[in-house]
Amino acid sequence: MKNVIFIVLIATSAAAQLTHSVRVKLTGTCPYLPAASLQLVLNGNETVPATLEPADATRRVWTGDWTDPNDPTRRFPAKGSTASVRLGGARTDCRISVADSKHDRIEAVFTFDCDERPASDVRVETDPDQKFSYARFLRRTNKTELDCDCLEFATPPGVRVVPDVRLKTEVLNLQLGLDEPDRDVLWLHVNDLITPTSALAQLNHDDVVQAIVFSTPGEGFSSNAHDVHRVIPKLSRLKHLTLTKVK
Repeated sequence: MKNVIFIVLIATSAAAQLTHSVRVKLTGTCPYLPAASLQLVLNGNETVPATLEPADATRRVWTGDWTDPNDPTRRFPAKGSTASVRLGGARTDCRISVADSKHDRIEAVFTFDCDERPASDVRVETDPDQKFSYARFLRRTNKTELDCDCLEFATPPGVRVVPDVRLKTEVLNLQLGLDEPDRDVLWLHVNDLITPTSALAQLNHDDVVQAIVFSTPGEGFSSNAHDVHRVIPKLSRLKHLTLTKVK
């Protein structure tokens, strides 16, 4: 019985290891490998990515720390966390971390394949200037035990750009005028407006309302679908929305 308890305690301790540290290993041909730093989106939080630096001359191993600016002491599980990487012209699928020890420090280790499919930045501009949140979903390509689907959120500060979007296969939705995503507010489906062959979409207020309503299955037939307060709380101030595929 004592041996059973001891084994359970070891397993619990390993599962509960928390860390700030990240190590990323890249495989494949990596045609979009960045020259300077690498942005890693951890556990779906694209508002606060981890910035990693190359750990060797090949730039196939990158290391760094993830820090929550609102809580610098906050850590995350070294094992079982999820992440994806922005490559500047491409992105990776999402993967699950394994825990490892390096120089007596616990790290969350992710291994990604450098995807050769191109991705584009999407710039979001509003008149007048409004905050927005976005959610992006990407289904996993492979189905090993460390592969997983991506569901990533952000309320971007400063320059309003959604980085490295696979417009053919990745779902991108916006919520305008919000500080953070709200399940009770309808989304604008960007993929209906910006496509691999259409680089620019300019919408006025009524166009935005219509696009939001028809982005949600069934809402086009709803009697209250055009209720501005339901579609988006601050939509009445919006005059124009411009979406641009940057590259």
